[in-house]
Amino acid sequence: MESQENMENQENMENQGNRIRVLDKDTINKIAAGEVIERPASAIKELVDNAIDAGATEIRIEVENGGKKSILVRDNGCGMSRADALLAYEKHATSKLTKIEDLDTVTTMGFRGEALSSITAIAKVEILTRPPEELAGTKVVVHGGKVQESSNVGTAPGTAVHVKDLFYNTPARQKYLKSDRTELAHIADVVMKLALANPGISFTLLSDGKPVLRNPASSELLNSVVNLLGPETARSMLPIESLEGDVVIRGCISKPELTRGTGDQLFLFVNTRPVTSKAVNAAIRQGYYTKIPKGRYPVAVLSLTLDPQEVDVNVHPRKAEVRFSREKEISNAVTAAVEKTLSKHGLAPEIRKKEVNALQKTLEIPDPAGKPDHSGKPEFEGKAETLENPAKEAEKTAEVPAGGSRLFREKPETYSYPVKDTEKKLKKSERFLDLAGESEAGEAGRERKPERGEEEGREVGREEGKKEEGEQKPGKKTNKKVNTEPLEDLRIIGQVSKIYILAERGEDLVIIDQHAAHERVLYEQILKMKKSRVQELITPITIDLTPKEKVLMEEYIPYLEEHGFGISEFGDNTYVVTFVPDFFGRLEDPGIIHDIISELLAGGKVKKDTGISERVCKTMACRAAIKGGAACSLRQMEDLVEQLKQAENPYSCPHGRPTVLTFTRGELDRMFARIQ
Repeated sequence: MESQENMENQENMENQGNRIRVLDKDTINKIAAGEVIERPASAIKELVDNAIDAGATEIRIEVENGGKKSILVRDNGCGMSRADALLAYEKHATSKLTKIEDLDTVTTMGFRGEALSSITAIAKVEILTRPPEELAGTKVVVHGGKVQESSNVGTAPGTAVHVKDLFYNTPARQKYLKSDRTELAHIADVVMKLALANPGISFTLLSDGKPVLRNPASSELLNSVVNLLGPETARSMLPIESLEGDVVIRGCISKPELTRGTGDQLFLFVNTRPVTSKAVNAAIRQGYYTKIPKGRYPVAVLSLTLDPQEVDVNVHPRKAEVRFSREKEISNAVTAAVEKTLSKHGLAPEIRKKEVNALQKTLEIPDPAGKPDHSGKPEFEGKAETLENPAKEAEKTAEVPAGGSRLFREKPETYSYPVKDTEKKLKKSERFLDLAGESEAGEAGRERKPERGEEEGREVGREEGKKEEGEQKPGKKTNKKVNTEPLEDLRIIGQVSKIYILAERGEDLVIIDQHAAHERVLYEQILKMKKSRVQELITPITIDLTPKEKVLMEEYIPYLEEHGFGISEFGDNTYVVTFVPDFFGRLEDPGIIHDIISELLAGGKVKKDTGISERVCKTMACRAAIKGGAACSLRQMEDLVEQLKQAENPYSCPHGRPTVLTFTRGELDRMFARIQ
């Protein structure tokens, strides 16, 4: 005994100088668990994956405090025997692999045996399970990876895993969890994607006892689209089914008139596994070609079925990313399937009365948008544009509706916004520039009298900024703090790619990004219009939100109302908009409201008084500004420059991108190696 102790002490003394040591088992498990379980949504995904692998047809998820306090996932799958239940939480214990070769043909959602092991290492977990053929079930309680209790219990067939106090023993990870609502939004997003991937399984998600998502089992994917993405979205979806080589493509894609400002509603599943793939997303977008404007994205729910050996799902512990052995061929197959689906459906736009123009009434300001448009075509535009592929023009021709004439001929040209659209946007910003000035002047009149120190500081600022401010218009307050000299005395040359304005100033070349410039103008106007004027919609607009968006919407409503939106709940995942800011003029495209709200919600939660109001202003300005790809006449470009000169910060957009770049004659000479 003494000899053994001496040997251990000697070994410890020898190791005292070592700097590299093997970590203990508990630490190893906690570090490994952090790679798999990032937040409550990660734990739910792993547990639902196991339920799907167990053959469940009903899966119920209940969470408290955004999953931080409690997560309960219950299924009616095959359950586990007592022996399996006592082994399931062990590291790399799995029923899905038996040998290394099985990794090449993985068809199950889980396969590494890390889910329960990772969860039990960082939470207090109770497992209740029973196979249908057995009379008694098994209860196993594990805290921090250590079994606290195991016993026989009476329970329903299937498995229920109750996770409490996630990250209770890893406070560093717990500290970085977001608010309850943000965590719930991530959970809703995960469950929605799993439900879309498995329409034959019934999913229910409850938060603090209240339903967040319900999707009954159905043999039709479209029913799940109705429940999860909304009936309005479902009405614009086209079924897609194609066999391209050995790749089976099924699902549904939106008609070209239904688009989103982001790619958040491109849902991709490979062998029923929700995944992300930039290559496939780009292939979907390519399938629409010029049918939708640049920067817009369709809605798509696509399921790819292919040989498991052709796809690697073991790229990342979360199994969210995949690699294809034939990525180019698969992308081409997706593009071809989308093109074929769009070509075989009659996609000529419906001829409707311009009801939207008559659906509104401005409450405080008459809308000048109805005035005649005197804008001309750009002087530098050619009379005709050359088709990129004339040979395929006939194939791209729209179908002729029964009893009617051909409505339009679609050309494979780059999509561009008309000059008339540009004129309307500039008129709005010009009108609101005046209103913003009046609003600002009114605010100035109500300001308190400044103290002596403040007045002295302002006098210094006025002396320094005399040259920059120039002559003020009567009754208007000028707050310019930057030198606008680079924008003075510009001679507009023309437009490049319908994106950039070229101008000459002396010997300098000036390039202006038309969207960024107009966005800056509108952003400052919105900020100055303290309380936005509104226009009531005679016929309210309904918008469908995803479960994730709905969770976040409740926080955003007060801020949206502050800026002139009237929004209220109207069904499970549907909201109704009853009035909008007068800033938008006549709302010719109701989809803009959905885009604004979706873009705001995509950013997640913003803490109060730390940017949520500013985000609303930025998004409104971005959506209302002249787009890249919009044609501008010479006069319109001059008007935009004049509006930009009145901005307080004309040299960057609200998101920080530059609006103006100047190349001096010297810089141009150096570029062309003309320096003597």
